[in-house]
Amino acid sequence: MSQVKVSEVLKLLKDNGFHELTSRQSGDHHRFVDNSGHRVTVPFASKKAVIAPGTYNSILKQTGLK
Repeated sequence: MSQVKVSEVLKLLKDNGFHELTSRQSGDHHRFVDNSGHRVTVPFASKKAVIAPGTYNSILKQTGLK
């Protein structure tokens, strides 16, 4: 699996109806939720960072996209 940038993950989440819960942000971990109740935490310090393959897989499972 190739490396995935945080900006790509954020675009994927936005395109699938997720929005950020700004009150739930803790350091470098950003919390997102959609209208169906799927919740996911994305760890990143900058949008240029790279998500580890296992973390990306976990994000897809938590969002219901996999």
